[in-house]
Amino acid sequence: MTHFSSRLVHALCHGPARLRPVAVPLCAAAAAVFLCAATSCIVFLARCVPLSPGDEAEARKGFPWDGQHFLEIADKGYSYDPGHRSMVAFFPVYPLSARFTAWITGTDLRRALPLTANGYLIGAFVLLLVYARRRFERRGSLGGDGPADGTPTLRLAVGYTLLALGLFPTSFFFRVPYSESCFLFFAILAMLAMQRGWPLLVVAGVVGLTTAVRPVGIALLPVYWLYVCRGSTNRRTALLKLLLLTPVAAWGLLAYMDFQNVTFGDPLAFARTQEHWSARINTTTSDKALSLMSYEPIWSVYQRGSPAYWRRLEPDVAAPVNLAFANPIYFLLATALVVLGRWKRWLNGAETLLAALLILIPYVTRAYEMCMLSEGRFMAVVFPIYLVLGQILSRIPGPLAALILCFSAFLMAAYAAQFAAGYPLI
Repeated sequence: MTHFSSRLVHALCHGPARLRPVAVPLCAAAAAVFLCAATSCIVFLARCVPLSPGDEAEARKGFPWDGQHFLEIADKGYSYDPGHRSMVAFFPVYPLSARFTAWITGTDLRRALPLTANGYLIGAFVLLLVYARRRFERRGSLGGDGPADGTPTLRLAVGYTLLALGLFPTSFFFRVPYSESCFLFFAILAMLAMQRGWPLLVVAGVVGLTTAVRPVGIALLPVYWLYVCRGSTNRRTALLKLLLLTPVAAWGLLAYMDFQNVTFGDPLAFARTQEHWSARINTTTSDKALSLMSYEPIWSVYQRGSPAYWRRLEPDVAAPVNLAFANPIYFLLATALVVLGRWKRWLNGAETLLAALLILIPYVTRAYEMCMLSEGRFMAVVFPIYLVLGQILSRIPGPLAALILCFSAFLMAAYAAQFAAGYPLI
């Protein structure tokens, strides 16, 4: 028994690979940072376009929509009123990071919040570079100096993967004071830790931190369970590891629930307040179940007379650049990319599972109540789709790839300009 216990402790604290800093070639890291900065310039310039205000009050704030909520949390802390919308709906890692940035740099929170978001995005670009290089190398389908059969080089596929991340239309949310870039950074870090075989306890800590960034961080838990099971020699060992490590892999969510319990007397306050953040009213569980099973949240966006009809939110913005119109399209696009990636074996089992959960969880929990609003934003953090887009773009003619990326950049700029003018891109 003692021998078994010592082996178990060793397995939890050690992994197949020694825990060491992720090595990134300096020139490659510099290229990733450059691509991040270059694509971000499109968003920053677009936000200077003088559009007529969609909502003058929001435009005057300079921090439209959820950005204002994160500013309030970082400045004043959390509040909870069971009868109204409350700040506990927003998880703590991003606003706490912004407070740390403000303390380190000596700047105010209004500057620290976007600075923190963009800092996380730079980190996500570098991590995705490392992750994609290792994935494509291991798969064995890329590499060399350009095979004669037309298979793209490793460098080309990785470059297109980063461009896909930087120019995905709803990736403009990564550059504004929202928590999307923070979640993206920690989600890629968790997957990279599993990819490199870091010790189970360390990986559990990273996964647990991700659960305190956004509620959808729980999507990493089944992926982590799969990682634990694959690294175990037998079922008994796997079960013991899961029992010991699952609380660690959810420590961020558990800590936030404990904070709400101590402060507000309700550990599920973050979930209960969601009923006040809905576009539909007087809904029932049976209505929601029937709607989700019939995919009503998707097609009702285009049905006149429906409470989800896209023109209800912002009727003055043309359909091609109207995010309310495009939200279901981004949801279906992300789903199709994951299916294609798995079919072509561009995504492995862990990536497919994570992507599927990152798509499914927002659909089941919020698509009906929110009439598909924010689904485009939620799809931007499904980072395995960028691996698939990188493979697609590297395999089609260069001019066509450039045309697709330019169109995507145009949409991203249009959304960013509307966001800065106070249009309800939520």
